[in-house]
Amino acid sequence: MELDLQLRLPNEEATLPVVRHVARSLLRDLGVSEEMAGDLELAVGEACANVVRHSDSDGSYLVEFGLRPPDCTIRVVDHGRGFEPSSLPRGQPDPVAEHGRGISIMRGLVDRIELESRPAGGTVVCLAKNLGPPEA
Repeated sequence: MELDLQLRLPNEEATLPVVRHVARSLLRDLGVSEEMAGDLELAVGEACANVVRHSDSDGSYLVEFGLRPPDCTIRVVDHGRGFEPSSLPRGQPDPVAEHGRGISIMRGLVDRIELESRPAGGTVVCLAKNLGPPEA
């Protein structure tokens, strides 16, 4: 089954559990394995947390789910201040740091991550994962 779903959410901390719940429920109901659903739930949660904590946008942000078996793509789009992707630290972050590990976590959970950001123009994070065959 192919599916497109878009959520427009206020840029508020209270939306983070909502996004994780929608991702987990949607993927499990579509037959995605528990492990892969959990990976994508965590990855999209990290992307949305970055929006809420760093975008400086008082408006809303979008979360777009696209399912084209066997691939799943999730885009998180904000219209905040953006950042310079080349400013991201290279290598592994400090494992005991409280902050600064989100992009590294996302990279470890999905097959592909794309970041498009423009200072004062917002950010798009695209997460892609091959889901393999659905569970029986």
